[in-house]
Amino acid sequence: MLPVFVALSLFAFALGVAPLAAAQIEDLAPPRPQAPPQDLRRDAETDLEAKRTDRARRDVESAPAESTPAQTRRKSLSAETLAERPLDLLFELSIVLGAAVTDGDKGGYTVDASSHATLALRHGSAPAGGTDLFYGARIAPFSGSGYFKGKPGRYGLTFFGPMVGVGKIDPVPPQGGPFSGWLVSGGYAALSKAGQSRTAAPDRESDFTSKGIAFEWPGGLWLEARWLRVLYGALGYDLVFGVQTGRERSLLYGGVAVAAWR
Repeated sequence: MLPVFVALSLFAFALGVAPLAAAQIEDLAPPRPQAPPQDLRRDAETDLEAKRTDRARRDVESAPAESTPAQTRRKSLSAETLAERPLDLLFELSIVLGAAVTDGDKGGYTVDASSHATLALRHGSAPAGGTDLFYGARIAPFSGSGYFKGKPGRYGLTFFGPMVGVGKIDPVPPQGGPFSGWLVSGGYAALSKAGQSRTAAPDRESDFTSKGIAFEWPGGLWLEARWLRVLYGALGYDLVFGVQTGRERSLLYGGVAVAAWR
């Protein structure tokens, strides 16, 4: 009986100790690993920085390209060209070369390069495209050398007076750009003389020794023809050809002009 009693006692003891040991073993098990709080903050900051970088890249890619100075100038010229203007006032400054045809006591005239100025107003306020009347004023100086009654000298002649003409200016193209026109004008000019001669005696018929303002008849008449080219709505260039008559001389000339329109 004793062995049986001992066996039962040991069995009962084992049943009571086993749960306690299991509980102690479970309590002693290490905790489950968790990410430290600082690692979570670092990951969140890294993710936020990546989003900011991606947002900045998208903003740069979607932003309109900055205009270069050349593009800005082209836009300004385009706006200037397309701006509506009456094209009713022309100021022109020309550089001309010429030749002289002489008769009588005058001969051997040369013509230096000179600059002429013209101011012309287009009559009325109708849009460009038709044949219109122009009127205004002109100043045309000439200088050179020659002979009067066989005596050499230099002349300085300045013709000035009113002008009248007819011309046509093409309408401005809808898309902008250059456009053309033409003008034929003429008039009667007064004359201012400022000649010089060391050998000839004073003579009111001479271009070398007479001075002051004079009126020559039937001379003094002039005629000009122009081809107009307007580039930027208000600026352009003209080709000019003309003849200025006078007493015993006619001056033929041609050149190119810079033009400004209103």
